Formats: sequence, C-alpha cells, structure tokens
Amino acid sequence: MHTTPEFALTRADYRLLSKAAASRVRGSARHHAIGLLMRAIAWCLLSAGLFLYFRLHERLPEEAATMDLSAALIVLGALLATAALVLGQLRLAARMVVDGGAFMRRHSLTFTDSAMRMDWATGHAEVGWSNVIGKASDGANHYLFVDASAAYVVPRQAVASFQADFDRWFARLPA
Repeated sequence: MHTTPEFALTRADYRLLSKAAASRVRGSARHHAIGLLMRAIAWCLLSAGLFLYFRLHERLPEEAATMDLSAALIVLGALLATAALVLGQLRLAARMVVDGGAFMRRHSLTFTDSAMRMDWATGHAEVGWSNVIGKASDGANHYLFVDASAAYVVPRQAVASFQADFDRWFARLPA
C-alpha cells in the first residue's frame, strides 16, 4: 500500500485532462468515420450551394445585388453561429472547475494491489483497478479513466516515491 502526499489539482490539470479525454474519444474508428462523413457532406453541400449561387448570378443578373446581400448575410450568420458555439464551449470550460470544488480540493491517493482510494477533507472515493477502462499520460499527469471522459488525475510527482509500483499497476490497465 502506498499513499501520495497531499496535493491539489489546478485549472491547468483540468485542461490537460480535457485534452487526454478528447484524444481518447477521437481515437475511436467510429468517431473518425462519422467525422469524415460529416465533413464530406458539408463540403458537398458547400460546393452545390456555390455552384447554384454562381449559376443564378449568371442567369439573373438583375437580381445580383439581392443575391450578393443574401450570400453575405448567410456567411455572416454562419460565422456568428460558429463564434457562439466556440464562446459557449469556453464559458462552459471556465465554469467546470471552481475554486473549492472537488477537482481543485486538496486530497491524497492511496494505492493497493486491488484499488485506488482518494481522500479529501469532506469524504473519500474508491475505485477498483477492474473499474478503470483506460489510461493516458502526459508530461505532468497520469489519467485513470472510469468513463469515456471521466478520469482520476494522478500527478507524476505525487507517485515519484513509489514509481516502480505505480508503473506496475498502470501497466496492467487497458489503453
């Protein structure tokens, strides 16, 4: 049994977790196929729309000003919709991690051959190694996924004193 020193995660750790989770989701073949299909359909629709626009522009020169204004409004609307989506995602990300919340609260981890236990001032949680469905690592942290995008974040520095044992447990986890 090994226990980490007490540590607190940061907003930067949350961003790293988000990247690790996104790369796990993007790694699936089904996700790639759906994304590729959607991009192909979007390009086909855009090409057809441009073809139709220029064809109508050529056939109805007296309506050219109206068509140009309509095209400009459609492009502006698409840009605003994209900007609203991106800003909404940024606002959501900023609200996901709050000071004093569970993610940024000081806690420690205890590792045994059968489970990992997280303890903090107001409670604890335990997850068996068999419940970890995936793993990832980066320069700062290890991520033990218990769902497609939910993971326990284990700072590399927190397990430095028992790195060999942690590596043994980590190696047994599915990728």
